[in-house]
Amino acid sequence: ILDGYDEASEEVKQSFFLKSLLSAPSAYLSECDVIVTSRPVTTSDLLTRLQGSCVHVEILGFKVNKINAYIKDYFTGKVKLGEILKNRLLSLPAVRGMCRVPVVLKIVCKMGEDGLPRTMSGIYKKYICGQLYHSQLKIDPQANVSVTDLSNIPSNVFPAFDKLCEISYQFCIDLKLVISDADLNDSLRDSVFNGSVYELLFSESVDTFFAAPIKLYMFTHKTVQEALAALHIAKQSPTEQEKMWKEHFGRPE
Repeated sequence: ILDGYDEASEEVKQSFFLKSLLSAPSAYLSECDVIVTSRPVTTSDLLTRLQGSCVHVEILGFKVNKINAYIKDYFTGKVKLGEILKNRLLSLPAVRGMCRVPVVLKIVCKMGEDGLPRTMSGIYKKYICGQLYHSQLKIDPQANVSVTDLSNIPSNVFPAFDKLCEISYQFCIDLKLVISDADLNDSLRDSVFNGSVYELLFSESVDTFFAAPIKLYMFTHKTVQEALAALHIAKQSPTEQEKMWKEHFGRPE
C-alpha cells in the first residue's frame, strides 16, 4: 500500500523505484497487487504514471451510517449536542454531502459544538478564526485577542496571515498540496510555533528515498487551503479578481 501519493515530492514521483513499482508487471512485486491512495487533485497525474497497468479506480468516503457513528463518538457524553448537529445537517444537504470526507466531518463537528453555520464558507471562516485564536493563546495564555472578522486580522498579532493566504492561492493554482521549507518566506518561517503556522499549516519531517529527512508543510486539509486561497482572492481589487478568474477558473457569471 502506497498511501498519500499526492503528498509525495516530485523527486519521489520521478524516481526509478516508484516507476518500477507501479509498472505492469512490477519488477519488485510481481506477485502482488499495489494499492495507491491519493486525493483527487493528483489523480490524473497518477493515472498517467500507471499507463500499461491494470487500474481500478475507486472514490471512497463516509456513508450516512459512518457519518452518524462518527458524530455519536465525537459527542460522547454530549448526546444532545450530537443529535442537534445531525438534525442540523439534515437541513443542510450541501454541508452534509461534504461530511463524506473524514477531516471535513471533524471540522464540522468541532464548529457544531456551539452552532453550525449554514454554509461551508461560514464553517471555514469560523474554523480559521478559531485556529488563529487558539494559536495565539498557545503563545501567550494571557493574550487578549479577538478574532471574528477575517477581513480585519490584526497584522501586529498575525504578521504572516496575508502571506499564508497568498501561498495557499499560489499552491492551489499549481495543484500542490505540500510546501517545502524553501517555499516559505521569512515571515512565515518566523511564525512557526510548535510545528505549525497559526495551527493551519503544519510542519513534518519526512523521510526520502535518497537523503536525510526533509521538512515539509501541509494544511489541515485541501479544503482549508482552498478557503485561505479564497480569502486571498477576496482581498484583491475587482479588476484583479476578474483577471484571476479569467486566467485560472473561467469567466465568473
